[in-house]
Amino acid sequence: MDHLIEACDEGNMEEAVRLLDSGLSVNTADEALRTCLCYAAHSGHEAIVKLLLERGADVNEPDEDQNTALTLASQNNQKDIVKVLIEAGANVNAATTGGWTGLMWASMYDHIEIVEVLLEAGADISMQMEGRTAMDIADQYGNTEIVHLLKNH
Repeated sequence: MDHLIEACDEGNMEEAVRLLDSGLSVNTADEALRTCLCYAAHSGHEAIVKLLLERGADVNEPDEDQNTALTLASQNNQKDIVKVLIEAGANVNAATTGGWTGLMWASMYDHIEIVEVLLEAGADISMQMEGRTAMDIADQYGNTEIVHLLKNH
């Protein structure tokens, strides 16, 4: 694993700053095209997410499966990071190659606070993945509070 990616994934701010200051690209990615920002967002390292964005990281850069930092943070219940990414211009309706949006991931995993943040940011509840919406997915997984929230949105 690339040293900068490793620093971002592990939350090692000092090393991330040192490597960025040495000239490494803020958009460094691994062999699956997953960027430092994606790793930091997925792992819950808000300070590193902010650092990377301040240094010019592309907030919407997808990996080879079209996961973005926002979809990964949504999967992993990283509410504060989801908010930071949205403020930085993240596309709340970005979908993976399988058609999954952050709203769908959060609905499946019962991350109600993420669902609320995404809805406030304009997430499209009508988007479908294999004919299923986020509400269908929440219902399938028994996440009734999210079903109710989506019905009333």
